[in-house]
Amino acid sequence: MTSTGAIQAEILDMLREILGERAGDVDGLDPNAPLLFALELDSLDAVDVTMELKRRYRVELSETDTSNATLASLAALVQGRRAGV
Repeated sequence: MTSTGAIQAEILDMLREILGERAGDVDGLDPNAPLLFALELDSLDAVDVTMELKRRYRVELSETDTSNATLASLAALVQGRRAGV
């Protein structure tokens, strides 16, 4: 099983891909800060993040799961859903 830290690193890479030139904000991201607020993501970005997490990790997530999520909570959620928790 992939560790939460490894999942966090993968999510950061994914955010860099989604955000493109706005990705500079990702490097200094506090893992406990709400992603949408910290990265100033709009609703379309949030949908992109949710869909990409679902595709990459083959887990069920809703926008509600990701709307107030932090990097740390998202990684734990993905890890838990992959483990069937």
